[in-house]
Amino acid sequence: MGNKNSSQEKYIRAYIRFCLKPMHSKSILLNPSSQLNFIHPTWQGTQIKSVEQKSKNGEEVIVLFKRFLICIEDKRFYKHRGLDFRGILRAILKNLKARKIVQGGSTLTQQLARRLLKDNCKSIRRKLRESRLALQLEKNHNKAEILDLYLEKIYWGGNVFGIHDAALTYFKKTVSELSLSEIIQLIALLRGPNLYLKNQLLLTQRCELIQRTLKKSGQFSELDHHNLYFNPIDTNAPNHKTI
Repeated sequence: MGNKNSSQEKYIRAYIRFCLKPMHSKSILLNPSSQLNFIHPTWQGTQIKSVEQKSKNGEEVIVLFKRFLICIEDKRFYKHRGLDFRGILRAILKNLKARKIVQGGSTLTQQLARRLLKDNCKSIRRKLRESRLALQLEKNHNKAEILDLYLEKIYWGGNVFGIHDAALTYFKKTVSELSLSEIIQLIALLRGPNLYLKNQLLLTQRCELIQRTLKKSGQFSELDHHNLYFNPIDTNAPNHKTI
């Protein structure tokens, strides 16, 4: 047992040392002064306004979306600096036990890094590159910027990238018009968009689990008097093509 623990500790120390090394390639990192002043995608000829121009109602939906997202995907988002070593330790132990990668332990920053690297293969090498980039993102950007960039860049299935594109593609709405159930559906898709889009039953089950988790957290009075119903998502939208 002692040898096993020693081996795990060496693996974890080596992982941390590698992650803390600076990345030589700077092509992935974005200019801090410009990357967040984006214009959202167009759909059916309608230009969506930039973040700074959005209505108060739209901002409220984005804030609520972020709160739901953090509760489900990365509860320690405001406590870590890109890597959640508690989550990594849990993932490493589970992966060693299964002798394959069964859990990633990824933070939101790591998920963003994976999207920027455009590498979804389940390998140790990819995980190390992702972790190093996550540390650099946290070094160069504050948490608010990382969340905004996440919502602009993250993959939502098919040819859909970013929350505004996802809202328009799947619900024919702007983000400001999304309902509570639609917010939860978009969060549910993040774990495996193409899987859930092909199986509405699995998607509904995932949404119901998220709703229970959010209610159990006690953080969201918005859900206190709601038992949400989840309508099927439109997978025949112009921007959606399952890959």
